[in-house]
Amino acid sequence: MAAAAEVEEAVAEAQLKDANADRFKLLDSLKQDAKPRTSGDPSVQEMARLAIAKDALQGVIRDIRSSYDDAAASSPTETLPGAATGGRHSWSTRQ
Repeated sequence: MAAAAEVEEAVAEAQLKDANADRFKLLDSLKQDAKPRTSGDPSVQEMARLAIAKDALQGVIRDIRSSYDDAAASSPTETLPGAATGGRHSWSTRQ
């Protein structure tokens, strides 16, 4: 049974990565756009371009986080680290 759950989890993770592939490509492009292209004092247009790119970058990050949160909420089992141990790990000092 555990093997079936692992396979199901791997399939769900692959589907999530595929669903977010375009967002990650956009994220990479926006990271480049959010960097200044000139040294020294940026012009007003350059500052506006940077601000727009950073706003768009934050929006894409929100979308990616939201898709992962939605997937976690709809998952039948909790897959967060420490979920099976109630947040306690073998290396934890809190027991």
